[in-house]
Amino acid sequence: MMKLKEQHIVVTGASSGLGYAMAEALLKEGATVALSSRPGGGELNEAVHNLTRQGLHAVELPMDVRSEQSVNDAVDWVKKEWGKIDVLVNNAGIGMRTVNPQFLTEPQPFFQVSPNGFRDLIDTNVTGYFLVSRCFVPFMIEEGKGKVINISMNYETM
Repeated sequence: MMKLKEQHIVVTGASSGLGYAMAEALLKEGATVALSSRPGGGELNEAVHNLTRQGLHAVELPMDVRSEQSVNDAVDWVKKEWGKIDVLVNNAGIGMRTVNPQFLTEPQPFFQVSPNGFRDLIDTNVTGYFLVSRCFVPFMIEEGKGKVINISMNYETM
């Protein structure tokens, strides 16, 4: 893995799971990483605290990928505090447990999923990626560089 010194990276969905693991790995390679997830609940603060306690340059960036205002606020923070972004990792997502908590042991057909559960899944896992990219990419274009990495999941279990 290459050293990422002076790289500024935003990872969405980084308070736990794969997002946290990616943020930690990027930090250990020397990047400055803004861990992002929905505000509230304390998980994001705890994740950043765990990483900074290890001497890593992690920062907390509350952002709800389903909210244009929240995403715009995050972009404004990045512009003001960093002045650039090198990589955006679109990772925020909610899984099958959101629409069916027992999906591994009691799978259900798609027509049994509640419309609200499905909307929340789409708003987070699809529309969220669009909103975050839509807001960060123009900033990357202004800077003349930047990369977007989209992490996806398999909906086969649905």
